[in-house]
Amino acid sequence: MPARALQHHFDQLRSLLRSDRAFAAPTHFANLPEDGPFWTLAVDVCDRLYTVRYGAGGVWRLEPDGDSWTEVVRVQSATHTFSSVRFGGGIGGWERDTLYVTDRSQLYAIPIGVNGVAAVAPPY
Repeated sequence: MPARALQHHFDQLRSLLRSDRAFAAPTHFANLPEDGPFWTLAVDVCDRLYTVRYGAGGVWRLEPDGDSWTEVVRVQSATHTFSSVRFGGGIGGWERDTLYVTDRSQLYAIPIGVNGVAAVAPPY
């Protein structure tokens, strides 16, 4: 099942869970690298997940098989308190193939070269 059709959840900041339906019980998908914690997720059209490492400035990518984490880039920030990662929507200058990362005071644009999929909030 493509990652973009799944809901993803962090479990105790140690593993990544997913479910294929809104109210289905989540199942284990991947272990998080030991040097977390990680915050928020974005997905590209190749079903790869992206996240930011809080306190260290790294943007990480997880392959669709759930086995391979890669640090995409290390962002130089004074605070390293990244709180959000999202692809642009293709409107108003926000490029679809660019990952936007925020910290407490700045916005960083990281060209990925692959379009992201629209972010969908969980049904709270």
